[in-house]
Amino acid sequence: MPFDLTTWWTITRLVLTEDARPKRLAVQLVLLSLLTAWAAFTSVWLWLDRWMEGSHESPPPRAPVFIVGNARSGTTMLHRLLCEDTSRFFHFQAWEISCPSLMQKRALRALAHFGERWLFGAPNRLIRRIEQWALGTVDRRHATGLTAPEEDEFLLLAPFASPVLNVLFPFTRQLGHLERFDAWPRARRQAVMAYYRRCVQRQAQFVDAQQRVLLSKNPAFVLKLRSLLETFPDARFVYLVRDPTQTLPSLLDMLSEVWADLDLSPQRIADSRKALVDGGIHSYEYAHAVLRTLPPSQVATVRFDDLITHPRQTVQQIYDTFGMTVCPRFDATLVAADLQARDTRSEPRTYDAQALGVDLEDLTRRLAPIIEEVGLHPMDSGSSDSRDHRAPPPRARRTAASAGA
Repeated sequence: MPFDLTTWWTITRLVLTEDARPKRLAVQLVLLSLLTAWAAFTSVWLWLDRWMEGSHESPPPRAPVFIVGNARSGTTMLHRLLCEDTSRFFHFQAWEISCPSLMQKRALRALAHFGERWLFGAPNRLIRRIEQWALGTVDRRHATGLTAPEEDEFLLLAPFASPVLNVLFPFTRQLGHLERFDAWPRARRQAVMAYYRRCVQRQAQFVDAQQRVLLSKNPAFVLKLRSLLETFPDARFVYLVRDPTQTLPSLLDMLSEVWADLDLSPQRIADSRKALVDGGIHSYEYAHAVLRTLPPSQVATVRFDDLITHPRQTVQQIYDTFGMTVCPRFDATLVAADLQARDTRSEPRTYDAQALGVDLEDLTRRLAPIIEEVGLHPMDSGSSDSRDHRAPPPRARRTAASAGA
């Protein structure tokens, strides 16, 4: 594992010396200790993997599909919908991300089977109760669970190479490099991506993927697009785009709750919000700049409004772009998703963007070229969360209709 000792030491030093609030110190020390222990424990299991496998290594993943886009753009919804096509894709469940070693996965699966057969499922029921208690707060904003499809960006938390660390330890000035992965020194980037590739290979072996391909969903992978292309030259990308005047206030509102729970000072929260807005703008600009250079058969651009109002047609458009066919079983799932989209309507959730540190006019002005090219229609004010079901603008209806059924 390419453990980033410099980042780890920077976080450790800042946790111990910055903003000495007792609750903040206690919570972040616990988080840091858990991450460090996880990294050490995982390293031992990965060493056992290498020892058991010897020189044998499974073939590299072929033509993986990466769902990318700014957070709160519908990436989770699309990922979990496409995960239903089990004959074509494999993915990571949350517990599999926490155990990247192949031997770890097999050992835990064997223990689960033992508990189910010989202990009448009692250990598994206890784990589910603990899971419901521990994830209750998170589940309100991002439905999750140990067996739910999840972002494999979290694989990079153990090596201390993920921008998610900026959420748990928001020292924006000192950890800003985590938001610019493609600008890292080449050798360092390649080491991290080689580790990620090996994790994918082990997962494919664990689930016996055979002819299936990886389906990965990670908003943070927008910052790794060039590195992903270097590692997986035949990779395909589904790019989710949503009005930035909706995504950024929604994300800020969610993370502000996290930072308040960490007992950060108001000034640090304000600094973190500003850094997140700047990072969000950079993500839009960077994704647009990189993906537009790829051939049309390698990128499918999907607008959030199309996805939530016409999921079946939107998925068909993605499959057409990549030259894939929707099988009858998966098409039945898409028909059900379409019916649910028609029957489900929710009131938009609005936010005080100014109170969250977002200047909507400035945001729209800075991203105007991208908004115009993609055909987004920014709202005049406020924002809605990822469950906001609104009728798409005329252009979105034409795009969805042209995708076919």
